[in-house]
Amino acid sequence: MTTAKDLFLKHGFEKVTARQIAAAAGTTPAMIHYYFENKVGLFRAMLQEAIEPFGKMLGNAVAEHADVPPADVAMLIGGHIRTVAANSWLAPLIVNEVLPEHGKFRAAFVRDIAGKLLPLLVQVLEEGRKNGRLRRDIDPHLTALSIVSLNMFPFISRPITAPLLGYTLEDEGVDRLIAHTTRLLLDGIGAPAQGVQR
Repeated sequence: MTTAKDLFLKHGFEKVTARQIAAAAGTTPAMIHYYFENKVGLFRAMLQEAIEPFGKMLGNAVAEHADVPPADVAMLIGGHIRTVAANSWLAPLIVNEVLPEHGKFRAAFVRDIAGKLLPLLVQVLEEGRKNGRLRRDIDPHLTALSIVSLNMFPFISRPITAPLLGYTLEDEGVDRLIAHTTRLLLDGIGAPAQGVQR
């Protein structure tokens, strides 16, 4: 799948053929068909492999719904950012193949990824709001949007904003981004300390 990621990023999904992927990977188109059916299936497998650890983390947070402290939201922020950082191909491919109106993978991405993970994130936030660990006046749906936006935009805008704002998205740079984003979000959505009005 690494070969396919590199080719998709370099040339775009439409211009890359299964034959090219197979040749670059030292295999045959028949093997791609056997394991993935076609290059759309290969792309779907790439996404699933990248997202699966974060999906499990989010599912576990929902399963432990009795108590969702801000610390768990912080864990999810860090998990999401680390997932995107570890898969540098993910943000560009979402921009190129999912977000455009006629993006090849928009429907599949909504059905298999966003359509499953976003409702889970909303559940975590709703439970935190109900049990008083998060501010009661937050809108869980808009808060989920804010979290995804803050987590993803540094990667989507990296070619422009990284050199202008002086940040990196490797190693310590990722740690710095996680700490900043977590602090920014939890200061906004975390329940205030007793005696502090918001």
